[in-house]
Amino acid sequence: MKIKKKTFLITGATGFIGSHIVKFLLKKKYTVYVLIKFTSIKKINKKRNLHIIYYKNFNEIKKKLKKHKFLNFIHCATYYSNSSNAESKIIHMINSNIVFGILVFMAVQNTIKTFINFGSMMEYDKYNIKKPLNFYGLTKKIYEEILDYSINKNKIKYYNIKLYDTYGPNDKRNKIIPKIIDNYYKNKITKINSENLQINVVSIEKILKFIDHILLNKLLPGSYCLLGSFIKIKKILENINKKLNKKIIVKYENNEKISQIKKKIKNLNYVYSNEDISKYILKTLK
Repeated sequence: MKIKKKTFLITGATGFIGSHIVKFLLKKKYTVYVLIKFTSIKKINKKRNLHIIYYKNFNEIKKKLKKHKFLNFIHCATYYSNSSNAESKIIHMINSNIVFGILVFMAVQNTIKTFINFGSMMEYDKYNIKKPLNFYGLTKKIYEEILDYSINKNKIKYYNIKLYDTYGPNDKRNKIIPKIIDNYYKNKITKINSENLQINVVSIEKILKFIDHILLNKLLPGSYCLLGSFIKIKKILENINKKLNKKIIVKYENNEKISQIKKKIKNLNYVYSNEDISKYILKTLK
C-alpha cells in the first residue's frame, strides 16, 4: 500500500498545542489521524481529512495503529503535575509521558519518515543542566533517552522541540496567562507566587511556523529550543494596566527570587522569537 506523503499521526490532539497543529495541517489539506482515548470522544469534531483512532487501553494501541500507515508522526501528548508526592500523579505521569509515547512510536517506527516530539525545558535543572527540574521533567527526559536509542536504528528524521511555555487563542489550561485573562473577566484576583517570577513564552503561531519549516525541509533534524525573552510577570502586568481602564488585579505571595535556565545547553539549537505578550493580552482583554 502506497502511503501518502502528507499523512500525519497526531497524539495529544485535544490539548492546546495538539489541537492547533491539527487545525493547521487540515487547513493545508493534509490527511490527519488523531489517536485519542475513548473517554475524549466528545472533544473532537469530525472534519474532512480528519480520521479519529480511538483506544480504550494501552493493549489496543498497536493493533489500532497497525491498520493505518503514516509518514509523519507529531507527538504532543503529555501530562503535567507539579505534585510528585501523590502516587496517582506519579503513575499518571509515567504512563502518559513515557509508556504511552513509547508504545505509539514502536507501532509506527517502521513506516514514519519524520517524527516531531515536544519536550520541555523542565528537563534541565536551573542549577545543574544534567538533572531535570522536577519529576515531570524526568519523565520527559527518560522518554527522549529511550527514543534516542530506538531512532538510531531507523532512518527517521527526528525533531525534538523544547519549550518553556506557550500562549495563544482558545487556551483553557491552568497556566498563568490564560488564568490572568479568565480572572480579569470574572473580576477575580490572580495570585502569583512571587513578584520576581519570570516567564518565557512562545506563541502558538510561532510554533506552527516552525513546524511548517520542518515540513518544507528547511531545517535539519535535531533538538531545538523555541525561546522568547525572560521577563518579569510583574513588569508585564504593570505595563498593561497603564493602558486599561479596568485594571488586572494581582496579589503577589512573596518577593522570592525565582531562577530560570539562561545558560545555553550543549547540543540544543536555539531559535529566538521576539514575543510581545503584552500586546496579546491587551488585544484579548479589549
